[in-house]
Amino acid sequence: MSKINATVKITLEGLEAPQVWRELSIPLNITFEQLHQIIQAAFGWEDSHLYAFCERNLRDLITINCPIDEDAVVKANEVVISNLMINLFNRKIYTKDSVPFKYIYDYGDSWTHQIDVLTIEYDSAEYITLKNGNGACPPEDIGGVPIYEAIKNGEIEIGLPPGFDPDYFDQSLAKARLRELERIIIASYRQ
Repeated sequence: MSKINATVKITLEGLEAPQVWRELSIPLNITFEQLHQIIQAAFGWEDSHLYAFCERNLRDLITINCPIDEDAVVKANEVVISNLMINLFNRKIYTKDSVPFKYIYDYGDSWTHQIDVLTIEYDSAEYITLKNGNGACPPEDIGGVPIYEAIKNGEIEIGLPPGFDPDYFDQSLAKARLRELERIIIASYRQ
């Protein structure tokens, strides 16, 4: 079977400038749990909250949930991403209709990420590659988009962590986190 990767652009929704996004090449033989781990590493989240993948929001009929979520019907560690990613790409190409697909992290702060499939690459190297990105990931437990924007705009006096710069994306740190994660994912294939 050919090795297949997708290039995806994942954008954190609702933020004013700077936009926060990452463009990645990911293998399609991974689970949604592994995609969650990749998004966490690429953005710099701390992986300390529940998450879900869905079409629009958490009230969708079918969501793919964090494996430890007691209400999960479809668990992220049991579903491979390939069919959905290829279907999203094909629909975008053939119907010119972009299907919304979301990753929601931290149900309290509700950080919603739009996932767009840009390309499908056959006979690829099957590695996780950070191609590009922009903007710093907001700090964990800050209160979600409205509170984060109010803090950035000086409307709320709660401070951001010392040295935090919303414009700065440390691409080398994100790449290092993804390399380490890739080693773990590859090792899991061998077991």
